[in-house]
Amino acid sequence: MDAGGGNIALLAAVNGKYVTAENGGASPLIANRTGVGSWETFTEFDAGNGNIALRAMNNGKYVTADNGGTNALIANSTPLAFGSLLRRGSSAVFHRQLQAG
Repeated sequence: MDAGGGNIALLAAVNGKYVTAENGGASPLIANRTGVGSWETFTEFDAGNGNIALRAMNNGKYVTADNGGTNALIANSTPLAFGSLLRRGSSAVFHRQLQAG
């Protein structure tokens, strides 16, 4: 969803709630918000080769899947790292793009 200013908000299809970078980005992303504020706002960057990166607006850090993608998504990465790359799937569903580093 367009959150204005070139930013997006992520709406979970499963529960109709917005994804948030909880605790200033220190906790895993979770879809539990009914409205969009800075914690629910992300900037999408084209990372090339069909990949994107998301940067949380509340802390300016990139969303990443640490530990080879086995950990929950969390906005704690700076600078952009391989674990931060996501791939846009069908119907704007995001999939983790795991790459060996």
